[in-house]
Amino acid sequence: MISFRDSTDTPSSKIPLILCGLSGLALLILGLVYSIRPLSAAALLFFPLWLWALPALLVLLPGLFFRPRRWTLGLLAVWVLFLAFYMNETSSVLRGLTTRWPASQWANLVETGKGIRVFSFNCANRDKATLLQYEHLQPDIVFLQEALLPRDLDELKPRLVGTQGSLLRQGDSVILVRGTIQAFDGIPPEQHFFAPARVQLQSGYQCVVLGLHLKAPVARYDLWSPSCWAEHAVDREKQSQQLLQVMAWITATVPGQPLIMGGDFNAPAGDGLYTILQPAFRDTFRHAGLGWGNTILNQYPIARFDQIWVSGDFKPLATVARKAVDSDHRLVISDLVLR
Repeated sequence: MISFRDSTDTPSSKIPLILCGLSGLALLILGLVYSIRPLSAAALLFFPLWLWALPALLVLLPGLFFRPRRWTLGLLAVWVLFLAFYMNETSSVLRGLTTRWPASQWANLVETGKGIRVFSFNCANRDKATLLQYEHLQPDIVFLQEALLPRDLDELKPRLVGTQGSLLRQGDSVILVRGTIQAFDGIPPEQHFFAPARVQLQSGYQCVVLGLHLKAPVARYDLWSPSCWAEHAVDREKQSQQLLQVMAWITATVPGQPLIMGGDFNAPAGDGLYTILQPAFRDTFRHAGLGWGNTILNQYPIARFDQIWVSGDFKPLATVARKAVDSDHRLVISDLVLR
């Protein structure tokens, strides 16, 4: 008796299923981690999502050369949707293709006192060249971390925020303002990772500003070691405690007041750490970022440590990251509109 083997039951027909299984398992794991963002997964979340997705996609691609292809094509579609939703870079890159910066209405907003331009930059104690390169943008508020020497700041202040501008230094953070600035008393030395102040801009607008420089991240990448995962989790917990202290100070001292917060958060954008700031504050880049917004490292920016957050009193109009000259961080520029 002659039997005919089904053409779909060949060894090659099982290859797409095997590859889809491996890639699908990676998608399931990443989906769970990025949905929950637990502290125990801080070592994985420290790296950009696309870095983990790339091997899983490469595993999947050979399946396109075997029949049936429907499983491979279907899973590729799911991957695209997943990355579009969870990757911080997706929306800003697309937005940057169609949106001009500075916005055409920016000059009018500045003239009417409704536009506020904010810089945030970790200048690594030495990079004043980057700030001088962008002095023509005339910022209203500048947050600096690992700030420059006093003689460099004396040169920069009139060029960045005018001769009538003001300066406040606390710890390794500096805030420059095109207007007047007044520090808040009672911040103990152990909390000098944040520097709050009350400012009045040249337009007469008053608000609270807060410079931030959270604990430096763990420099461990040996993910095969359990101690690496444990150390990253402990490190992220310490950063969370710092942000909780910041929110406690805001709630106790300036509840409901207009507030602009900028600095080096030392944690990648989208991390579960930032739920502490929500919904009271918004990440300006997430809402109005243009182009590739990652800031660390300057030459090969794969993560967005440097951020600007605002209360609901401000509408983010546009936020961009610009390459630095002599720092390992990029400069962040955010244009805000008073609501």
